[in-house]
Formats: sequence, structure tokens, C-alpha cells
Amino acid sequence: MMHKFFVIVLAVVLIATNGLLFGCAPGAPPVPTEMKDLKVELDSATPIFAGQESIIFAPVWTINNPNDFPVTVEEFSYNFYGEEMLIGKAALRGIYIPANTSIKVSDACVLELAGLNGPIVKLFFAGDIDEMKAWADESNAPGIIALVDKLIGMIDQLSGLSKALGGASMAAEAVAAGKDGEATAKLRATADKLAAALNSPKMAGMLGPGAGDKLAAAADHAEAGNKAALVEDAKSLKELAGILNGTVVKLVQGTSATAAMTKWKPLGGGLPSSLYTILAPNDLKDAWDTIPAKSPSFKSEGKVRFSSVVGEKTISFAGLTWTAG
Repeated sequence: MMHKFFVIVLAVVLIATNGLLFGCAPGAPPVPTEMKDLKVELDSATPIFAGQESIIFAPVWTINNPNDFPVTVEEFSYNFYGEEMLIGKAALRGIYIPANTSIKVSDACVLELAGLNGPIVKLFFAGDIDEMKAWADESNAPGIIALVDKLIGMIDQLSGLSKALGGASMAAEAVAAGKDGEATAKLRATADKLAAALNSPKMAGMLGPGAGDKLAAAADHAEAGNKAALVEDAKSLKELAGILNGTVVKLVQGTSATAAMTKWKPLGGGLPSSLYTILAPNDLKDAWDTIPAKSPSFKSEGKVRFSSVVGEKTISFAGLTWTAG
């Protein structure tokens, strides 16, 4: 029994001694008390798919852990830009990085042509046509500049016609209701000015044949005091104005997409086929072909939140750039 007690005591002494030796031995690595910042670089941003309506990019970053202990990236949040346009943003989580190691992080970002020209559409409807033209001018592509100017001219013309037809519709309603003694003269003046233009082959393709005749008939009915016919005339003119408004919207989108092509083509996108529905067959391709070849540039910014045995830390990164070779 005494022998067994002696063995137990000896074992306890050895364990305590070993713990003392290993815990306090000279030259043992110190317990870390702080974390060095991680370093982030943008390595590449190549497209893995490029079509007429969308492009998929696969940006790749390098994250370097200069610490002598592993860290876990709790969140890697980024904004990714191409040709100064925001292509994608996301937050990646749960990335393990061993001590003194660099790893590659990749993601997929989808850029749609509609998303690229969306800001320009908003600018146009806000009345900032000069900003839209500036996009085209920056391209130094004569075909794009000329086509954007042509489309803006068409928008101005059709907007004026739509407004005039809307006014004619209101005048027909006023005459039918007997509320405006001058409405008849206004309707006749509008018909004399616009009837021939609305009957032109170009307008007939948009509004159907005889749009000008409908306007002239409304003026005739107003002068004859045919109130029943004027009610129908007002509906017809309002429908014609609505068709023109719809065409204007399509032209705005087409103009925006045309201006956006100066960014779209360098990023690797193809000639957008959907625009052929509102442009002459060769206008778009001719303009596209004048866009000069250019290597696209990309940049990224964001934040990294990471943790280790020491604790948690967040750093920001910005100004990361990469240009396709």
C-alpha cells in the first residue's frame, strides 16, 4: 500500500515538473498579443462568358496573412468595377488562411447591358441629355457620337409630336364638353401643322396609316359641332400619343445602350442584337465598328473582417487595380 502511494506521489511530481519546464523554458515562443493587417491584391478580372446581353467576370484576389498564426476571414466584402462601372459587390465568408500564407479568392460577377445603361436612362429622364452625350463623346468613336446625336434628335421630334397629340386630344374633349371656346381653333391649327407629318411613311410605320387623317377629322368634327364623333376622336388621339410615348421610351433605351456600348465593347460584350428593333439595320454595326480597341481596366475596394486566437480585426482596402493585357 505504501509503495502504491509513493508511485502516485511521484507521478504527480513529474507532471508538475514537466509542466513547469515546458511552460517556462527559456526560448519558448511567446503567446501572440496582436494581429498584423492582412494584405489584399487584385490579381485578375477575366471574363468567363461574354455575350450580347451579359458578361460574367471572375475576379481573383490574393489575401496574404503575415501573422505567425492562422486566421479566419469572417467576411470579405468587396465592390468590383470595370471601366469605372460597378459590376458586382458581395460578401464572402469563412475563409481559413494558415500562418504566413497567401491564398487566392475568386467570385463570379454578372454584368448585364441593361444594368450598364440603366444609369444613363435615368439621366435622360432627369433631363441631363448632355451627360448621355458625354458618354458617347468619351469613346472617341465617330459612329457612336453620330448615332447618339441622331437618336436624340428623333427623341426630341417624337416627344414634340406626342405632346401635340396629347394637347389635341384634350382640345377635342374640351370642344365635346363645351368648356373651351378656343379649343376648336387650337385643334385646327394643330391639324394643319402636323397632319402631313403624321401621314408620312416613317410615322405610318410607328402609328399605322392615316394618323394625320384622324387628326384632321377631329378638327373637322370640332368645327361641325359633332360632339359624339369628338368623343371617339379624343380616344384615338390619346392612343396615338401613347404609342409615340412608348416609342420615345424605346429610343431612350436604345440611345442609352448605344452610349453604353463604349464601355460594353472594351469589357468584352458582343453587339447587342435587341437594338436592331429600333435602329436602321446598319446604323448600329457601323457605329460599333468605330469603337477603338482598348484593354479594359478594373478596380476593387472593400473590407476584410478576420479573427484568430488573438481576437478580431477589420481592415479596409481600396485602389486595387488590374488592366487586361
